[in-house]
Amino acid sequence: RLGSDFDYDADLLLIPFLDSNGLIQACQIKVIGKAKNTSGKYQWLSSIGKREGCGSGTPLHHEGSVGFRGKAAKTVLVTEGVLKAAAAQHFLPDRYVVANGGVATSHQEIVKAARQKILEIAFDADCVTNPHVARAMASLLALRKREQQFLSCDKPTKILAWDSRFKGIDDALIAGASLKYLEVSDWLGLLTPECLDEASHQLTRILP
Repeated sequence: RLGSDFDYDADLLLIPFLDSNGLIQACQIKVIGKAKNTSGKYQWLSSIGKREGCGSGTPLHHEGSVGFRGKAAKTVLVTEGVLKAAAAQHFLPDRYVVANGGVATSHQEIVKAARQKILEIAFDADCVTNPHVARAMASLLALRKREQQFLSCDKPTKILAWDSRFKGIDDALIAGASLKYLEVSDWLGLLTPECLDEASHQLTRILP
């Protein structure tokens, strides 16, 4: 029941979000199949709907926090969701992988984790067709660029792309698909008109 007033009628997967020390800071619940008592595929485990309850926040997951303990990582890769991060860390062990709970969350934490490092952004393939994802991607790019300018740092920011048959980087890596790197200008050139409009609003101050 997980503290709820009802029994879930489907199987659930409990997904821990780790902090930079490898300690569990929050958990998400993934519904396996369809469940009439839930809204959305993923939910945060919290008591926010209860009297004196609290939410979990939207923390950044550090998949690389255990494997890179005591080591220096030159590249930080960010994915959408912990399960994709686990696959990315397995196939790309030289990256320090982090994951946000949604494309529009934890941008400050991502930029901080990648400070003075290369940042690779591996959001889902719909970042060129979904206006919400394109806007979030552009917002993260703008925040990263502003910090780079403030710190006088020129570490690259790369957007990862792969065969559009695969939605997430996890499916692409498991299928053996090759990854390619896009500059911001390359990514903008792939956007649908609606996505380009959303992204341009976020990037106005940082683009030439």
